[in-house]
Amino acid sequence: MKKVGTFLLSICLLFMSSCSGLFGYEKYTDIADYSEIFDLYEVRNIEAMELFPKSVENLCVEEFYFEWKLGIIGSADVQLQLSVTYDDVALGEEILRIQSLADGKTVFDMTSFNYDAYVLVLGYFNSSYYALIDGNTIHYIMLQLIPKKHIDIERTLLPKEYFGYGEVENASYSVYNEEAGL
Repeated sequence: MKKVGTFLLSICLLFMSSCSGLFGYEKYTDIADYSEIFDLYEVRNIEAMELFPKSVENLCVEEFYFEWKLGIIGSADVQLQLSVTYDDVALGEEILRIQSLADGKTVFDMTSFNYDAYVLVLGYFNSSYYALIDGNTIHYIMLQLIPKKHIDIERTLLPKEYFGYGEVENASYSVYNEEAGL
């Protein structure tokens, strides 16, 4: 019986070590790597990536953090924060760009966050994509399937009712999906 247990344990360890290469993990904190995030599976196909500036060249980036972990069934845990400070004119232009996303369906939310927010997705399928206005700084945030205890970005940038693996209490909508409701 002891040999059978040892054999099964060996098989499990062998399987786990061979599968570890199947799962991907990326973490970027250097803004020079910003363009890399748009090439990762489960990021490159997300409509809400239009929220983020395509390029950070000539922008005053205050903070950049990106972590991506591919799960066993192909979905990726993602946390992304890009904080950019704008002058008054550029801030106004950027807010207009954000408001026009998703055919102008961007939701302005003054209650679910610690800052005024422009939201594309909130708690829908365990994902949230939004921009927070903090004076002349915009915090662009993407959260996907991330347990609150594993989030490395500043907690004040999360939805107030964030819990579980990306759920938001009393909120589940996407401006991209009519059936998700608002």
